[in-house]
Amino acid sequence: GLGAQMMTGRLLNELIPETTDVDVVNAMYTIVIQLVDAIAPFNFVDPELQDIATFSSWRKCVVDRAAVLAMIYDRVGEGVDAKGLLVSIGNGAALPEPLMSEDFFVRLKKESILLRWIACTQMAETYQEIQEKGKSDWPEATTIF
Repeated sequence: GLGAQMMTGRLLNELIPETTDVDVVNAMYTIVIQLVDAIAPFNFVDPELQDIATFSSWRKCVVDRAAVLAMIYDRVGEGVDAKGLLVSIGNGAALPEPLMSEDFFVRLKKESILLRWIACTQMAETYQEIQEKGKSDWPEATTIF
């Protein structure tokens, strides 16, 4: 059906000016980093894991998203849905070939894996329930989001 969430921002402003158009999908990186900061610090014995736990790539997506999107366009091509690809990588999608050799995106992928692990350990009951009830083909990703 026709609902406000299906309208463009411009149409929303004309028809329902008192609403606020919130782009939750594109706010994913900001929301997750705020959650990470709320439960941090993380203390891992392994120095590489401790370094990954700084989430520097995720933080760059928060503070300079335009630069990250520009890197995607530059390496993958102008025709790519850079915003969608960035969200997909954060959710655990495989890196496309042109990004597999880019340190920033390899690190972003590692940080995303660690975030899912943290979510599953912090919300072990939720993770177990999702696994047992078969609510998802990928319970690790479902648990974090």
